Amino acid sequence: ATPVAPTATATAAPTATESALQIKLGESFLEEKFEAQGPWSIGDVEDSVVSVAGGTLTYIQKNPGSYSIRIISRQGNDFYAEVGATPPANCGTLDKYGLIFRAQDVSNYYVFQLDCDGRYRVLRFGGSAANPLVDWTTSSAISRGSRAYNVLGLQATGNTFTLYINQTKVGTVADSAYTTGRFGLWVGSNITRDFTVKFTAVPPCAGSKYIF
Repeated sequence: ATPVAPTATATAAPTATESALQIKLGESFLEEKFEAQGPWSIGDVEDSVVSVAGGTLTYIQKNPGSYSIRIISRQGNDFYAEVGATPPANCGTLDKYGLIFRAQDVSNYYVFQLDCDGRYRVLRFGGSAANPLVDWTTSSAISRGSRAYNVLGLQATGNTFTLYINQTKVGTVADSAYTTGRFGLWVGSNITRDFTVKFTAVPPCAGSKYIF
């Protein structure tokens, strides 16, 4: 399903990163290695193309000014989730991608996003509205440049969400709209036709396991 893309204006504000990832992780309840279709909806549809093979989920958003999502059935309330992402070399201003969590359906969910200008934000989608819980914020933790690889990590504990980029804590935000829900991926093109993001699993750190 593809909701209508919201219009967004953003002002980047530099922020200092905090210490590297140091949280206690429990047992893994989902590991997705992107080696086969698995739980993902794949194929070529009107607005996007998704394929899974060889450890990579390739997600193409066809038209500028649009976005789409893929949500799987696995749910979580308190968790730590992590996924790697590589945008294309021609990644443009406000082209963006992200990790969906606590999704109720295709219109109601949270998403932790990065854009091609080295910024991150957190949105709560509710019905037809997209509300920024954290507006676009610049972070030195984000790798920039041609095909820059980044790891999005998110810890949800109750109503508190702790944000990690490349295993560096960049912020915390609280919201109580959704207490549990499904996981997914989000890709939106602002100016780039056939905007292509490659999602990959992240190797476990120090013997711990993550959701992706």
